[in-house]
Amino acid sequence: MARSIRSKNLASRWNHTHVVAAVVLLVLAVTTGLTIHYLRAATIYTAPIGKRMFGSYVNGTTVTQMEADIGRKLDIYSTFENWQAGFPSYVSTTGKGRITLIAWEPHGIYAQDVIDGRHDAYLRSWATAAKNSGQQVYIRPWPEMNGDWAPWSPFTSGTKYTTSPAQMIQAWRHAHDVFVSVGATNVKWVFNPNETDSPSTAGNKFEVYYPGDAYVDVLSFDAYNWAGYNGIGWRSHIQVFTTPYNRLAALNANYPIWIAEGSASPRVSQTDKANWFKAMFADTGFPRFQAYVLFSINKEQDWRYNSSPEVLNAFKTGLAGPVTPSPSTSPSPTTQPGRPGDFNIDGKVNVTDLSFFLTRWNGSDATADLNHSGKVDITDLSILLSNWLP
Repeated sequence: MARSIRSKNLASRWNHTHVVAAVVLLVLAVTTGLTIHYLRAATIYTAPIGKRMFGSYVNGTTVTQMEADIGRKLDIYSTFENWQAGFPSYVSTTGKGRITLIAWEPHGIYAQDVIDGRHDAYLRSWATAAKNSGQQVYIRPWPEMNGDWAPWSPFTSGTKYTTSPAQMIQAWRHAHDVFVSVGATNVKWVFNPNETDSPSTAGNKFEVYYPGDAYVDVLSFDAYNWAGYNGIGWRSHIQVFTTPYNRLAALNANYPIWIAEGSASPRVSQTDKANWFKAMFADTGFPRFQAYVLFSINKEQDWRYNSSPEVLNAFKTGLAGPVTPSPSTSPSPTTQPGRPGDFNIDGKVNVTDLSFFLTRWNGSDATADLNHSGKVDITDLSILLSNWLP
């Protein structure tokens, strides 16, 4: 429903500079056909999370048995490999017809050696085998690099295999470029920090490890509800997801966001764990989320999908039904969640959103038609300006 806009409200939210900038941009766009460059907004997912892509690391059972248990084929098959290991054959067997997501862990590998090319033969062997497999392979190298428990973290208490975020970025880019040189275009690169930074310092914020848009295809994070473990309190999925989701979304306005690894604790009760997943699977928010990947293992806690009949039922019901297809290349958004006018979903309405809006002027683009009148016009501009939040 269109909101009523009063001129005094506009004046209170906009200063003279904002008004002049808007008028100048509008006149230029409308009268001269000015092309305003804008990074297209990400695909917006409106289906419940349980109807989007779902995957799992599977331990204690088989992939086919898990699929039979939950009544749905896994979209993503999650695994872990050390750098010393050869390219896994399961990509062409279990991974066939699924995305294989590999946590590629450089245990004992010095980042500087990667940069200097000392592992190029190994990297080429992986790239060539991945290319020849013909399957979809997504790798998350240096996973959870912002956690000091990771041996490749610059802040680990042990041997410093990586000395700084900048060095890790150089190593990542070098590895990526080797794959590109081989032509392994079926391999996608997944940026995969932990949800929290440990230590929580400016020099270890996961943003400082980002290799750059040209070297990443998917943004992701690992996040768990650890409730009951060492006195950790209960957190809803919204509390677990919101901060890292927003931080990742700010890194790039277009790439999909995954939970590459996660689950919830049954230590409070199996009923609470079941309800946690029920709520998450039913949530239609987090519009950039494309996939949730479960870490199904009885390890520090019983993270499994079938830790109890009640939990298993939560998975069966939450994952049932048709799945939202994977997006095509650079699709336009179909809905406008959150603050009206926040087209790139960064929590602000500013000149970037205004630029995007002006490219839709006098058209019928549903994204920019904020009052749903069938036309993008001055009323929609008024709505955008009233929500200005730079």
